[in-house]
Amino acid sequence: MPKLNTYPTQSSVDPASKVLCIIPGAGNTFSVALIDINDLRSGGGTAGASAYEVAVANGFVGTQSAWLASLVGQAGPQGLPGAKGDTGDVGPQGLPGIPGAAGSGGGGAPISGAFPIANDGLKTFNVAPGAAGMMMVYHEALGATPVSLFSFYAGSPAQLFPILQGSIGCTNAAITGSSGTTGSINVGVANGQLMVNNRLGWEVPVKIFISVPEVQ
Repeated sequence: MPKLNTYPTQSSVDPASKVLCIIPGAGNTFSVALIDINDLRSGGGTAGASAYEVAVANGFVGTQSAWLASLVGQAGPQGLPGAKGDTGDVGPQGLPGIPGAAGSGGGGAPISGAFPIANDGLKTFNVAPGAAGMMMVYHEALGATPVSLFSFYAGSPAQLFPILQGSIGCTNAAITGSSGTTGSINVGVANGQLMVNNRLGWEVPVKIFISVPEVQ
């Protein structure tokens, strides 16, 4: 392999304007030349046509804006649904809702009190159709067990069941002032109504408790 010799040199060539070039020759020969940098710079060629001008030259008819718009392709087909994402965090507590309007016949006090009922008279209480609850009827003139307690359903068909049967009778249907035997107090039930009649022979105050409110 040929030995490469190196030699210290000192040059007065201005590197800002000259470049030292080593030019390979035939075999192992080479030549050295100083080239002016200005000779390497472009001489400033002619500007080429723009893409729009090339398109016009190839048959496009329209303004440059129309040509730019023509480069936008049509929408692609709908992609496949992505994988289901993770469940998000629980949101903050919402504000309280506006209170609703009072329901018909709802929220009232239970029926309770002593109600005078004339002989062969009838006391009728109007309740919500389909209401259900407890009904207690009491009169002290009816013996040692004057209290009777009933479970009722004032719907259709109406239902009345004695839970604590005292001296007061019951009818699982609507009754009138003439229902029951002489000397008795009776209760009845219909769709939306509870009734108590008196056949004791004189007007009496009958104590009544019904677990649902009366409606108009």
